[in-house]
Amino acid sequence: MTRPARHASLQLLSCALGFAAHAEGFLDFYGGVAPARSADVTVTEFAPFFTQATTQRNVSFGASSMFGVRAGGWISNAPWFGLALDVSSVRASGSDLDVSGIPVSALFMFRWPQAASEPILKLPIEPYAAIGPTGVVIPQLRIDLRPAVHDSVAQSLSGGGGIDLRGGLAWKFSSRVALFAEYRYIRFHVDYEQKGCLTLGCVLMNVFLPFAGANDGTRTKAEATVDSHQFLAGLSFAFR
Repeated sequence: MTRPARHASLQLLSCALGFAAHAEGFLDFYGGVAPARSADVTVTEFAPFFTQATTQRNVSFGASSMFGVRAGGWISNAPWFGLALDVSSVRASGSDLDVSGIPVSALFMFRWPQAASEPILKLPIEPYAAIGPTGVVIPQLRIDLRPAVHDSVAQSLSGGGGIDLRGGLAWKFSSRVALFAEYRYIRFHVDYEQKGCLTLGCVLMNVFLPFAGANDGTRTKAEATVDSHQFLAGLSFAFR
């Protein structure tokens, strides 16, 4: 997670703990499909005895399924506003890029409560929207832009950060349970750097002064910015 995203998430969590006792809580479970996804990918290779190689590509992916859970609360004295923490899954898989991600989003929630339509018209449908920073745990990252660059990139665990935007409609068929349909746009950025030594001096430097880095070595930098459009449906459970 990037530093700004981490700072915003901690602030949001602190606020949530402060008014949790005065909120109308909810717990949501959802699943859906991500039909449209793309990623901007850049890989740079550097070695002291060779020419630097850089390649950039925009990679598109087919549809994939996703699921998640969200917990939060609506503020009692401001029922149109709430906070939530959301954990979900995303995947972008293709010949050039394979990213499996677990976004953890801290969301500012906004809604039009049913009570706001009284006494003229009381609708069973509540529109809502949400926005917030997301930190993404990447269990698997694979980037293969060969032969434009010499090697592929494979990382077992890394992370990134981005933005999470949502909008939807909730049908409250009881005071405790609602069905909802939602559109979500998530954009996140991941980066990776790998170093390797080519000389004895570089090896010794990294043994005795590892913080100085590999000064006579190879270096591979990879970046990927993933855009995902998702359509979701799920169940929401309210509690006090």
